[in-house]
Amino acid sequence: ASDDLARLDNLNTQTLLATLRERYGTDTIYSYCGDIVSAVNPFKGLPLFGEDVMKGYNDCVRGERPPHLYAQADEAYRALVRTGQSQCFIISGESGAGKTESTKLVMRYLISVCGHGGAPGQLDRKIIQVNPLLEALGNARTKMNRNSSRFGKFIELKFDRRGSIIGAQISSYLLEKSRLVSQGAADRNFHVFYYMFAGLSAERLAELSLDADPYSYRYLSGEEGGGGRQDGKRDAAQNGGQYEELNECLATMGFSASERASVYALLAAVLHAGQIEFKTGDAGDDGAVVENGEALRRTARLVEVPEAALEAALTSATSQLAGGEQIRRAYNVETARDCRDAMAKAIYDRLFKWLVMRVNRLLAPANPMAQAGYIHILDIFGFENFARNSFEQLCINLTNEYLQHLFTMHIFSWEQEDYASEGIPWTAIDFVDNKSCLDLFVQRPLGLLSVLDEEAMFPKASDDSLLDKLHRECLEHPNFQKGGRTEPRAFAIA
Repeated sequence: ASDDLARLDNLNTQTLLATLRERYGTDTIYSYCGDIVSAVNPFKGLPLFGEDVMKGYNDCVRGERPPHLYAQADEAYRALVRTGQSQCFIISGESGAGKTESTKLVMRYLISVCGHGGAPGQLDRKIIQVNPLLEALGNARTKMNRNSSRFGKFIELKFDRRGSIIGAQISSYLLEKSRLVSQGAADRNFHVFYYMFAGLSAERLAELSLDADPYSYRYLSGEEGGGGRQDGKRDAAQNGGQYEELNECLATMGFSASERASVYALLAAVLHAGQIEFKTGDAGDDGAVVENGEALRRTARLVEVPEAALEAALTSATSQLAGGEQIRRAYNVETARDCRDAMAKAIYDRLFKWLVMRVNRLLAPANPMAQAGYIHILDIFGFENFARNSFEQLCINLTNEYLQHLFTMHIFSWEQEDYASEGIPWTAIDFVDNKSCLDLFVQRPLGLLSVLDEEAMFPKASDDSLLDKLHRECLEHPNFQKGGRTEPRAFAIA
């Protein structure tokens, strides 16, 4: 089978898949498609990633060795050194396709081949340790993938004029905060919670007022949190090892003992917040009050705020009139629960962003003026289709559709334009262009997301008012479909 799918005599979906299947059957998981590398997850260990293999691709001319991520990484690095122009990797695919592992392989190769501009081994080690740190707090088990990235990351590796790596910077996108408070069937919360319970000593758990059983907490429970208690028990030993690795990563990255303790205190606070429950008070209205004061006290202690202030924030909103007078509006029980979950998600999101900020500070070049070029790596979260998809999953899938559009244009449309401009005989290839569907989401001012953003600013907005506006603004779009007789208060995008 051809190493380069773009050279197939008959280039279509059937021949592409047949060639990939044939190569996969011989454990040949990498194939070229022009300047794109296709990787098929082998779901088993293969002798393709050792030091000897890595050395074999060092300064290798394309075609001398079989397709590999190492070849692509080496080509990008040599182009950076030779031309001074920054390079970029886009790693995309379905959940479970192997994107996170591919990112690690690319980074590992680049760091091994380029040398370093700082203390021997120190910068290299810190950059490598970034991945397990971010995976602990940003990855989770899903039905399709035991280590699914629930955020997108953009890594900038910074080089000097000699081609030595001198620093790095990470940007994170769209952390799936909704997973913190609710997960689907067979899904789990973020890895770090399970690591924490498996690795913390009984004494430290007591200091954080945590029970030994993680599944006694609403946000981790088998009933509401998915994942299952049995899976958790089987994974306990592995999670303990991951806890030790996480602590080692934090120490290597320069986090002090007190900072590491604060990380676990905030994680415990999130779990205690999820235990806060509400009931209707005795004031004669629908106003909510905290039903279990112990969970409130534990949360307040760990986030270091007064208990009364935390209760007031969870059960009411205060607005200020023009004359300076303040009016307190009590929440009902349902709204108080939403506020509790929103607070937990905000704490976790702030913690995640703080860790990324600290990592960037520690990986910053000692001499920014020495910076001459970058190699960028975009590791995007995978496309997934659950029985019930959150808004965050919609954003994730929309991002993947944009990348699919980029690849489609690169492989088919732009290549055919080059053939035509150079007068090369060619046969037109039909392909699905998803640009129209993407425009329905993002076009301004009448795209779906713009309409949603506008409607969300109105105090009395509802699902029905949003649907009415979408019917008015988007009905003429060819990809927008109004609900039928059986589901009149619905719409579809196809």
